[in-house]
Parts: sequence; structure tokens; C-alpha cells
Amino acid sequence: MSIVKKMLLKIKLKSEHLILSSFFLLGLILGLIGLELIVPGSYWNFKYQLESGFNSDNIQSIILPKAGNIVSDNISRLLPISQIAQKLTVTKKNTLIAAEYISPGIVPVKQSITPVSIQPVISQALNICKDANCMYYPIDKTYVLSPNYIPAIINTGLPGGNKLSPVAVGPLSELFAAAHKVGLNPIIYSGYRSYSEQSALFNSIVNQNIAKGYNQQQAIQLANYHSALPGHSEHQLGLAADVGCVGCSYLDQTSSSNNTVWQFLQANAHKYGFVISYPINSEALTGYMYEPWHIRYIGVNLATELYNEGYLTGNGKYLSQFLILKKLYT
Repeated sequence: MSIVKKMLLKIKLKSEHLILSSFFLLGLILGLIGLELIVPGSYWNFKYQLESGFNSDNIQSIILPKAGNIVSDNISRLLPISQIAQKLTVTKKNTLIAAEYISPGIVPVKQSITPVSIQPVISQALNICKDANCMYYPIDKTYVLSPNYIPAIINTGLPGGNKLSPVAVGPLSELFAAAHKVGLNPIIYSGYRSYSEQSALFNSIVNQNIAKGYNQQQAIQLANYHSALPGHSEHQLGLAADVGCVGCSYLDQTSSSNNTVWQFLQANAHKYGFVISYPINSEALTGYMYEPWHIRYIGVNLATELYNEGYLTGNGKYLSQFLILKKLYT
């Protein structure tokens, strides 16, 4: 490079540095006197800290005061660089959650924050089980159980505990015994869940999604892919269980030990009357993610019939469709 080109490059770099430094200084001065300087494409990551022992998953949103045309309505929102967040503290007193936000030129405010609580309305468009025993009812996005549906349940006495319908406990015990014979150690992660328990679980997942930055609609849609709305869960039947391996992380699909147990379920569950409700490559049909751990009891004959139809291969057949066609309910 020639001496002239080197000199021109040095002058250019110094000029750019001077311009950027001046621009930043101007923004800082305007910020201190409470004026907005919005730099397109430049953002300051919104920072917050939580009081010790407080779970951030319970936060729905933090409403900040408007500053010009800027307002933050979610804890994950990025703020313009000119609106530097100096302090944001979150406190919890009983059930009240309050947030305090302090920024140059803006009067601190406190806002109450209420976690989202989804209360689905059972409309006439949904099919509600009218039987005293809904054992063969096709629970899915449109076939639901009443909030008042409470089956008879007993302790399973199996690793993980939990409760299930008496008709399912014996067969599940036999399934576990068969697994033990081949060196596996299955455990029940989750069994019977009441309508209210499912509601609490679903709302918890929604609020976790919101805390990750999703808006409420997105949070609900994502939750309803991984979990069921209350009334739409097979766990309320007392016939469904989530199964994994002893000592494994709950529903950890990267665990080889979990996967070995789930492979055993796919190959053997039907022999004891269980089916995998949400098989592989059926997400677009069931509306739920693939859940190799989730099994439901429908009896040996029906479970074997569905197994022989090849539903575990992702051929488009799945449990709720199968039960709708069988129509063993009123």
C-alpha cells in the first residue's frame, strides 16, 4: 500500500471514530435531559433482576411508561439504545407482583403484573363425553371431558407412585414386570391428573413461554402443542401415564436410557392393553408433539388391533381417530 493510501485510510478511520464518539455523546446528553434520540437498528438489551427466591416464569409482562413512541410490553422486548434501562426490580408480596423501572428522563412507575390464566369455555361445538365411564372416549382437540368427570383411581404401587384407574393398574404392573425381565427400570412420571390440575399445568407452561418472549397467543399455541388444555387431557381419564426410566430426566429425549424404555413400550405396550397416543409423524393429525412416553390403556384386543394397523410407523393412523371409528361411547 502506498504512503498516500495509508495516510488517507488513517484519516478516514479517525473521522469515523470522531463521528461515532460525537453521536454517542449527543445521545447521552439528550438522554440525560429526557429527550429521545432513536438510532434506527440500534438497541439496548432490556435488563432485569429478580428478588431472591422469585421464579421469573411467573411473570406475564412488565408495562413501562411511554417515552415518545416507545413502550415495552414484554420482558423480552429490546429497547432503543437511547432509553437505557438503569434499574428494574421485581418484587412479590403475597400474590401481588410489582415492577419498578427507572430510566433517564422517565419518572419511575410501578405496575401490577398478573400471570396469565387460561379458562377454556366448553362450547357446543365440542363433543363432551356423556358416559359415566369414558374409557373408550377419543380425547383430543374437539372431544373433551367435563370438568366434573372424576374416575375411580387407586395408588399404582409402582416406581414413581401416582394414581390410575384400577382397570389400568394391573396391566401396567405386568408391563413393568416384563420390562424388568429385560433389564429395564421404568418409572411413572405422571398418572391421573384432575381437570384443575391440568389447568394449573397448562397455565404454568403458557407463562413459561411468555417469560421466554412469546406473546400470549403464541404462548398458548405452543403450550397446546406440548400439553393439553383442561378437559382435553387423557390423564383426566385415569388411564394414561407418562413413562420413563428410573434416574433419568423427565421426558429427556436425549437420554439413551429413556429411549430404550420407550422403544420397549412401542414393541410391547399393546400386549398389555396400552397404546402410544401420539405416535411419530402424526403431529399434524393429533395436534400434539410426538410423545413416546405417553401411553393409554384401552384393553389388549383394541390395542393389538391398532398395533397391527401399523400406527406406530406414522402411516396416518392414531388413537383418537381409531376410537372415533369404533364409537364405543355415547
